Amino acid sequence: FIVWGVQRLFLQHVDHFTALFIQIAIGIISYTGLLLLIRPKVYYDLLELLKRSSKPKKSIV
Repeated sequence: FIVWGVQRLFLQHVDHFTALFIQIAIGIISYTGLLLLIRPKVYYDLLELLKRSSKPKKSIV
């Protein structure tokens, strides 16, 4: 019985976290979608920035 209760609690928490994560993901997606609609240039700049940062480059350590 105790194990069942723990399992149920755990499942509830997982569901809660999953729901929260999904909500956050939806929020981010809709926000970026709005940005895309309003100013695509920002999106392109972001892409360029990502491309530049992902490329291997000589960095002063």
